[in-house]
Amino acid sequence: MNVKDEIKELKQRISELEEQVKKEDGFPQEGEQLFFVSTFGVVLEANFTGGASDKDLIEIGNVFKTKEQAEFAVEKLKVEAELRKFSRTFYLGRKKLVFKRGKRQIYYNCIRLLCHPSRDSLF
Repeated sequence: MNVKDEIKELKQRISELEEQVKKEDGFPQEGEQLFFVSTFGVVLEANFTGGASDKDLIEIGNVFKTKEQAEFAVEKLKVEAELRKFSRTFYLGRKKLVFKRGKRQIYYNCIRLLCHPSRDSLF
């Protein structure tokens, strides 16, 4: 394959990618089906009307092309919530808790189970 053929293939690929970007940038169009996550974590289906509530959903990134994408977002939110439950910054009085090892200081914002290093731990 010579250079001209490669350039031709690359131009074709660029035009395909530009078409894909146009389709994605134009989502959603009026009357198009979309999915979103309700405040209760339920995936709902609606048609885009361009109203204020639709624009609010787009603004916070709560609009999906497929039900599977919306369901994945729900699971992701559940995992993030679970991690936040078990993660926190540790304080001793009003000071952030710092573990010292040699000349290094390690600041922790971590899962409770890992924040109490033992002799066998890496810290």
